[in-house]
Amino acid sequence: MSDKWKKASRKFLMWFGRIMQGRYGADNFSRFLSMLALIFLAIGFLSGIKWFFIPGVILILYYYFRFFSKNREARKKENIKYLAVEFKLRDKWKKHKQMQAEKDTHRFFRCPGCKQTVRVPKGHGKVEVTCPKCGKTFIRKT
Repeated sequence: MSDKWKKASRKFLMWFGRIMQGRYGADNFSRFLSMLALIFLAIGFLSGIKWFFIPGVILILYYYFRFFSKNREARKKENIKYLAVEFKLRDKWKKHKQMQAEKDTHRFFRCPGCKQTVRVPKGHGKVEVTCPKCGKTFIRKT
């Protein structure tokens, strides 16, 4: 790269740094919004259904609004809410995968008292199950 291009790129980075000073920038929620917008735009482009472009464009505009926002506290709260929802979904998915891996050797029941999931080995006929959380007992066939 020539010195002319290096100087121009350095100048651009300095200019962009001045613009971004005090702004929020990107976070996990912003990345999610951009990926969702790309999905909507791709579906709209590939299927020819123009209604998919509208939510895609709205999501992109919201992404840029968050990116250039100076209200850092509000954007931080939005990101924290998003991370909480993402954690819950990832945890449910992890539990679902674990249950699927163990479905050949165990049965899963819901406690009628507290709705806790209880794991019981298969092949023992009717058994009395005691919930480890609330202590309620119930009979189920394994």
